[in-house]
Amino acid sequence: MLALIDAATAHLQQAEVEGATEKLAPVLALPGEQRLETFAQRLAEMRDVLRRCRHATSRSSIELQQKVEEFRAGALGPHLSRRPSAIDRTAAGRTTRAARRPATALEVTTVTPRA
Repeated sequence: MLALIDAATAHLQQAEVEGATEKLAPVLALPGEQRLETFAQRLAEMRDVLRRCRHATSRSSIELQQKVEEFRAGALGPHLSRRPSAIDRTAAGRTTRAARRPATALEVTTVTPRA
């Protein structure tokens, strides 16, 4: 998958937005559980190249940027995961400190029950 992202970036460096979109199709189609943070970070770098290319404001470029953002929003990782639920409780029913304050979009709370 990283090779496809790199190939898409190479297309963008040549101002070939359609070629980049074609290369990214399999990456962007990955289900949520396979959207690794590594892919999301590399796509963010590629998106930055896209924003700097001469076709940055074209319809195809804007659509590709939106697809990258959608991918990143569903990616797995400490800063890219979906927003945690409002209340996270341990097995014993205790509320964690993180759950007592409002969660931010960039926050992930993991609670491991005590044995």
